[in-house]
Amino acid sequence: MIEFDVKIKAGDLYDYMLRHTYNSFSGMLGSGLGALMVIAGIYLEGWLMVIAGVVLLCYLPWTLFLKSRQQMLSNPAFKETLHYVLDEEGIHVSQNDTEEMQRWEDMVKAVSTGRSIIVYTSRMNACIFPKRELGDETAQVIQIISTHMERAESKTEILETFGEEETYRLGEKLGQGAQSGQVYTLIGGLGVGKTVFTKGFARGLGITEHVSSPTFTILQVYESGRLPFYHFDVYRIGDVEEMEEIGYEDCFFGGGVCLIEWADLIKEILPAKHTQITIRKDLEKGFDYRMITVKQLDAAE
Repeated sequence: MIEFDVKIKAGDLYDYMLRHTYNSFSGMLGSGLGALMVIAGIYLEGWLMVIAGVVLLCYLPWTLFLKSRQQMLSNPAFKETLHYVLDEEGIHVSQNDTEEMQRWEDMVKAVSTGRSIIVYTSRMNACIFPKRELGDETAQVIQIISTHMERAESKTEILETFGEEETYRLGEKLGQGAQSGQVYTLIGGLGVGKTVFTKGFARGLGITEHVSSPTFTILQVYESGRLPFYHFDVYRIGDVEEMEEIGYEDCFFGGGVCLIEWADLIKEILPAKHTQITIRKDLEKGFDYRMITVKQLDAAE
């Protein structure tokens, strides 16, 4: 375990924004287009094109510079010191009377820049550890993050699909590998493709009948495949006691396979050991793009 204090400065935020933006599709596209305009303008002696390319290349870093200063002034979290604790569970951060914790298995990735160590807690949010604040503890912090991130990543698989057919096929592949007694949780917002994924999963179990989300009935049972398939949709559940009324334990701990949509709404009754599947959109990569994260969870570990 290690603990330390961090005071974020505008330069730290700017460094993070540059790294994050220029590793995104839009950032790479803008800088690439600007560079091509400059090269083409010089070659063709079109100086207006050169000027336009230079403006395009300078626009993004300048706007990020202004944005970093604006956020420093407007966000109260940057005005006071943040206290971090890194332990076996994850990263704990506290400020005044507020404390939050992010588990290692929920982290997305960690990177190091010349200025900071950045741990992404989601695709858009991150913990920033300026190296000047860490001082002699920098190497120890890197070691702790590397060790726990590698351990978490060994149980995590991040997959990408670019259309409904690919999402269906991925679900089918996971269904083909499903074993008796396994519980899968399916998490994602409205319209991300949970139903498409579920149809593929059912097909992987050998189920050929029509599959739809049991939004109003909570549970739909399919027994025409190689294993009984218990498909839950708990979006409209009012209380976990409703799960007891339908006998969820017989499904969770029986000989079939469970897939639970909106499982984050019933966390308190989920088995300690289960497979968590999260589907997210990323419009920067296209309307049909989906990032699908598959994690093997075991709270007993």
